[in-house]
Amino acid sequence: SITHPESSGSVETFTLRYLEALASRSLIVGKCPAELADLFGYNPVLELSDPREVLDLLTGISGCQELVDRNYQRLLQVGTCNIRVQQLVDALRSHGVSVP
Repeated sequence: SITHPESSGSVETFTLRYLEALASRSLIVGKCPAELADLFGYNPVLELSDPREVLDLLTGISGCQELVDRNYQRLLQVGTCNIRVQQLVDALRSHGVSVP
């Protein structure tokens, strides 16, 4: 929705890249899609109001370790493939779809 607003319109979602970044214990800087915040129960993305803040961030990057660790632990609770697939299976079953 930010990179290509003309093609995405009002659709905003998170991609697998967000989960991959969280799984690799990376700090995500940018905008948090509402869907990701809903899944995690908080905003796991560091949102900067001014791009120039990145330079300040780099000098104090160790201050972000707590967020990185929290994000990784939360990912293990709500965002692994096993958990997400089970959520899909449960959703299908709740709509009467027979899933082995």
